[in-house]
Amino acid sequence: MDATAEPGATQITLATAVDWVPGEEVAIAATSFNGREGEKRSIKAIDRSNPDKPVLTLDEPLEFKHFAQI
Repeated sequence: MDATAEPGATQITLATAVDWVPGEEVAIAATSFNGREGEKRSIKAIDRSNPDKPVLTLDEPLEFKHFAQI
């Protein structure tokens, strides 16, 4: 991810282009010391206004904070 996603977020910004399409599922890895904070969501939409940093709209809000890569 290119930007940290807070709990309740329904969008995440990726750090690289992807060939994913709406309807596919994504796994969002835990970024804390609690491995149980990984989450699975379906992609509702993809904004490719910036093709190198697409923004995914998820089907459900995130439950946990997910830190961006450094």
